[in-house]
Amino acid sequence: MSVYTHRAIAPPTQSRLTELLDNLRSECNQLTQDAMAFKTQRDDYELKMKGQIQEMSHMQQSLANLERAQQAMQQQYNEELTRLRQQVEQYKHHVSSNPNMGDGGTPPTPKVTKRSTDVAHSEGSSDYVTEVNPGSSAAPIKVEGQDWFVLFNPKTPRSLKVDLVHSFDHDSPVCSVKFSADGRYFAAGCNQVTFIYDTTTAVRVAGGRFSGEKLTYFSSSLQIWDIEKQQIRCILQGHEQNVYSVEFSRQNEEILVSGSGDQTVRIWNWTHGRALHVLRTNDLDDHRQKDTGMTSVALSPDGSLVAAGSLDKVVRVWDAATGQLVDRLEGHKDSAYSVAFTPDGKTLVTGSLDKTVRLWPLGGGNASSQVLSGHKDYVLSVDTTPNGKWIISGSKDRSLQFWDIRTGSSQFMLQGHKNSVISVAASPGRRPLFASGSGDNRARIWSFEPLNA
Repeated sequence: MSVYTHRAIAPPTQSRLTELLDNLRSECNQLTQDAMAFKTQRDDYELKMKGQIQEMSHMQQSLANLERAQQAMQQQYNEELTRLRQQVEQYKHHVSSNPNMGDGGTPPTPKVTKRSTDVAHSEGSSDYVTEVNPGSSAAPIKVEGQDWFVLFNPKTPRSLKVDLVHSFDHDSPVCSVKFSADGRYFAAGCNQVTFIYDTTTAVRVAGGRFSGEKLTYFSSSLQIWDIEKQQIRCILQGHEQNVYSVEFSRQNEEILVSGSGDQTVRIWNWTHGRALHVLRTNDLDDHRQKDTGMTSVALSPDGSLVAAGSLDKVVRVWDAATGQLVDRLEGHKDSAYSVAFTPDGKTLVTGSLDKTVRLWPLGGGNASSQVLSGHKDYVLSVDTTPNGKWIISGSKDRSLQFWDIRTGSSQFMLQGHKNSVISVAASPGRRPLFASGSGDNRARIWSFEPLNA
């Protein structure tokens, strides 16, 4: 038999309790540190996730911006293609709207000087635009703007500086530009609508179906408008087809001239509402011609002569007082599309679909014309500056050129449009300005000043 001796267990001492509490405290501290580390790690992960989410948002925004830019470029391409198609259709319509001239009366005509320049002529050119190597010492001087540039001819002394003054956007091609007689206002003619702007402030002061200082709406009839009242003053009827060109007399504000696809030019007293003369193209041997519709008309500065370009390549000059044909200028190889007198009235400037500009001395004699070559496509419009020093030409090649009247050399070529330059005009005001209208739906006003001004 075993004997179990029972002994009482002594209670823990104070030092033992302290040791246990310290161990428990250490474990709590360790757990707290682990929790803080886990929290820090979690915060780092959340921060990285936020950064990745923001980066993905930026990528999505960039993709959206690229998509919008691509859509805008596609829309611009489609609009450009539509404008080009419209231009082709308008040109086809213009050609098809000039049928043969029927029988009609012909006013008495005196002996007419018939001049041809197929063989002898002097010639100016602007071959520097494409033939000069930009890296050579004879490279043209290039001046650039935001969306335009000018090339100055290195073969002639530079005497002008050019800059863009105003730019006006429209909803259809700008087919005609014109300044008022004092240069204060500028008119841009579009598809059946014309807008008038202040040349200083560029503010539009009027807009409607009219054109010019006393404005006309182009159809087979002419509507004369009062700009301030924006009311029709009178309607001139008589042409049988569309009127493509009009010009008011500088000497007598009651007189204007119109040229039409019906192969006639009419001199009007618009205040009386009647035609003073009907000038026909079927003079002399013109009955053999098929397309003699009038494309452009001009009045000499003194009002004594009327000139007209036509689809049959011939430029005709009439006596404005008598209505008699006084000159037939032959030499263009294609339709004469634009005519303009020099300020002294002694020379006629013409632009043609044969890509040339010609200067014709007037006043009789056998003087041959001067041919200015340089445009790469149709010359659609010409004008002269009021000081008589420069000729301005606009072309289907999208450029304008400034020509020295005295030498026939090109001073510069201006590329400031994205489509054909359909119309050009010089301002008669004090400030030297010129304007251009284009198939890119834009009209622009430019300054040209002496280089040292």
